[in-house]
Amino acid sequence: MRTSAVGGAGAAREIIVITPASTAVGCGVARKKSLDRLLTALQSPTPDERSDALSWFHGFDWRSTKPSRKQRDQAFHALSALLARDPDQKVRVEAAHVLTFWFEPRATEALLLAADRDGESALVRGQAIEGIGNTLQGSASSKRRARVIPKLLGWLRDPAVEVRFWSIYAVGVLEVKEARPILEELARTDDAMFENWWRVRDEASDALASWDHGEWPDRDPAWLTQAAPGASS
Repeated sequence: MRTSAVGGAGAAREIIVITPASTAVGCGVARKKSLDRLLTALQSPTPDERSDALSWFHGFDWRSTKPSRKQRDQAFHALSALLARDPDQKVRVEAAHVLTFWFEPRATEALLLAADRDGESALVRGQAIEGIGNTLQGSASSKRRARVIPKLLGWLRDPAVEVRFWSIYAVGVLEVKEARPILEELARTDDAMFENWWRVRDEASDALASWDHGEWPDRDPAWLTQAAPGASS
């Protein structure tokens, strides 16, 4: 299952959750004050509460809520601070996940810092790289792209499977054609399995197919197959 990140040929691998309007209103996600509550929850001393608050950002209706510029800036600074400094890996991953769909240049910059940070976990780096691929699509800044592309090319050789997998995704959606020789090699040789998804070589093959045929092949991730009714436990 692949869904477009920005309505183009990009293929963000994300779980789609459809929330009924009545449920959304009942949860308060369509009210400005709910954003203030979320921002407060992000400061909780409990990692699970911070992570839960981050997960609510995916259902927050920014368009109908119309938060002020100040509120939006507060939200971004809170998210980027958690990504940069939260001691809990789960919180940092979730913060990177929220910023993956924050289509502003400053989100790309925050994600780039996380992906390039010494000592950061492979899970956080991988999520940040997926976000770079999403948020850099359609960017008018050739300088930013020129700065990011060499890093992506280097991350294709990273020892961590999470980093290689999402770097393939990023160069694929960004159409970094100079990556073709590396992708062809990975498609032949990299049998590493990205847990709950598929092999690195499959992702490389799909990225190449997207360039050659104009769309990403359909592929069901392992988490979806395992969750399907009747799937063996």
